[in-house]
Amino acid sequence: MHTFFCSRAAFLIAFVGVAGCATWVSPKQRESARISYDLGVESLNRQDLHTALRELMAAVQSDPLLPQAHQALGLVLHTLHHDADAEVHYRRALALKTDYSEATNNLGVLLLDTGRYAEAIDAFGVALGNVLYPTPYLAEGNMGWAYYHLGDMAQARQHVEAAVRLEPRFCRGYQWLARMAWEQGPGVGEVPPRDAEVAAQMVQHSRRFVRHCLEDGQVAKTVAPTYRQQMLYYLGMGLWGQNEPQRALEQFTQCTAGLDPVRLRAPTGEAAADLSYARRCQRSAAAVAAAAALSP
Repeated sequence: MHTFFCSRAAFLIAFVGVAGCATWVSPKQRESARISYDLGVESLNRQDLHTALRELMAAVQSDPLLPQAHQALGLVLHTLHHDADAEVHYRRALALKTDYSEATNNLGVLLLDTGRYAEAIDAFGVALGNVLYPTPYLAEGNMGWAYYHLGDMAQARQHVEAAVRLEPRFCRGYQWLARMAWEQGPGVGEVPPRDAEVAAQMVQHSRRFVRHCLEDGQVAKTVAPTYRQQMLYYLGMGLWGQNEPQRALEQFTQCTAGLDPVRLRAPTGEAAADLSYARRCQRSAAAVAAAAALSP
């Protein structure tokens, strides 16, 4: 923790230096910045955030006119929850390159994360307005999630569904859609949805997640266990709502497969949050079994 605060202090000093420097950058400085930028991005891809932070700070210090370095530095700072500093660098990247849609989308995510939903929607709209933006599904899906937070479910579903049509492997989109469907129904406890349409939506979105995100080996490697458990829970609840308890039980069982039963019964600390959907699967499996035992 102390190391990080030292790093942040160094960042602030570096930023003051950048703000006051001349606009001309020598070829040597530009080359040094590019090397630091490449090392920073490589470290970011390895999730070595502190090395990434150091290298990207060096990049913007060597060449304050390199928009990619400001964008990447903003991403690192955003990940480290230094939102105000991240916003400065996202906006600096956009001042240097106005059609930088990746930076616009990431700025929108930061605005979404800080509760500025209307501003976030505007940012995502700008990103989508660039026909050369290579990953429009990200801004489309993020715009939908911003509308969700504003309570506009129709717009939320419309944009997230557009995102998964653009990129069927946009796994987060299926999670958002299944969650929105679940919240239309009971939304709590081990109670299956009574509404047939809600149950059908939960099954549809969860099955698409399984097909595109779990059955694709390369994509499956990137799916966090918590998301896998959540989607199997939604699939199980949807099937239960469609009066298919045996198939629902199969999903709940798959959801908890390989987990330590003792740890699952009484998780502590971070594990309690990480295993929240696995525990729901466990309780739902017991509820399905109990209901089956009571059936004539």
